[in-house]
Amino acid sequence: MLLPLACAWAAEQEQAILQSGVALTEAQIADARRVGVIRPDRVRLLKVQEIPKPIHPA
Repeated sequence: MLLPLACAWAAEQEQAILQSGVALTEAQIADARRVGVIRPDRVRLLKVQEIPKPIHPA
């Protein structure tokens, strides 16, 4: 029951991060490649004070 809600919440967060996030630095790209990230150029970071809570009461 909760998995579809969690997936929808994650997709919403992903869109926000893709719109407002920043690309990795060269050093971060190198680290990402070392740990196996295939497309580090597509990674975006967004600094937040806290992880937003889902709106759904469940």
